[in-house]
Amino acid sequence: MSYLIVDTETAISNKGTPYDESNELCYIGWKTEDTDVQLMDYIDDQYGHPGYHILRPIYHDSLVVGCNLKFDLAWLRMYGYGTPKRVFDIALAFFILRNQRHVMPSLNQMAEYYGLERKIGLS
Repeated sequence: MSYLIVDTETAISNKGTPYDESNELCYIGWKTEDTDVQLMDYIDDQYGHPGYHILRPIYHDSLVVGCNLKFDLAWLRMYGYGTPKRVFDIALAFFILRNQRHVMPSLNQMAEYYGLERKIGLS
């Protein structure tokens, strides 16, 4: 089974929700077993970006993996990607495996728990 690791970055008004018209999708980052990390910039030409057409078949034919996927999938649906057939949310898995002790674990909380490096931040 092929996998697609995906993450979205958005404007942050109202917690970045796709249902607030002041927000927009800024980037989609992804990685498959066959590619290095790819970054698609949506700022200038959201629907005509060539990456949109490249990512779509990978998105539908893979196990889509991410952290707090409900957020990313909501954005991807807003931009016409639809809903993938198979998903694996590492935040949800962590929540279940830790006996529901961390309701909304961050990527950094999970990394620290497993002794991994924290994500790279802007500050």
